[in-house]
Amino acid sequence: MPNRTYDIKQLIRKSLKVNLGSEEQKAIDTPIEFTDREGNKIKIDLSIQFRETDSPRHGGSAEVTLRYQDKEYSFSYFAPHGKDLDFSREIGKIRLDIGLECYSSYKYELDYSVWRTDVWQDASGIEISTV
Repeated sequence: MPNRTYDIKQLIRKSLKVNLGSEEQKAIDTPIEFTDREGNKIKIDLSIQFRETDSPRHGGSAEVTLRYQDKEYSFSYFAPHGKDLDFSREIGKIRLDIGLECYSSYKYELDYSVWRTDVWQDASGIEISTV
């Protein structure tokens, strides 16, 4: 049986990959919208630029811009070659998760997801609101 609360919580989950030595840069620009438990429309724009970098150190670099309602947030993330690092930010009623996997000798990968924080499920399966 599908977990409906999980499906409601997870707004997006995707990956970007760059091949090492290719000098390629991957970018996304994704609008996300949901209605919170109070009936308010929440609008989000997520932009990510992901690339391999050699300066100042070799690794994977992500430049993230997130607009939540009318406020803009910018973050820079870096994982040196040989590392797998995770980053998380809570903004309003969402959590942005970024995972940088930079341990491969032929590609780097960035996983990103956006989750609602105004709903969750306890161990008994009952939906609970923080509102």
